Amino acid sequence: MKANPNVTKSTLPWAGIINLAVAVLYGASPIDLIPDVIFVLGWLDDAIAVPLFIFLSILGFMRHRKVQAKTAPANAYVDTQAREPVIPKSYK
Repeated sequence: MKANPNVTKSTLPWAGIINLAVAVLYGASPIDLIPDVIFVLGWLDDAIAVPLFIFLSILGFMRHRKVQAKTAPANAYVDTQAREPVIPKSYK
């Protein structure tokens, strides 16, 4: 089944935003998957989970950027060329 080309994609990278929020909340939360009281394993789950969610967030942002680049119209660009202002002939 082909995707409808008239449907616009989301302008926000939700996968990246949600993963980044989960990384921050998991890192700041006192509630862990493995409590920090357990000597090494308590810190190890934080050391694995937070970078993993940050990595997934980066992948989400990159995937969103790739989709936006594919779905952008060919004439959608920003013109950055500086030009002299054009004065209409009727003004002279």
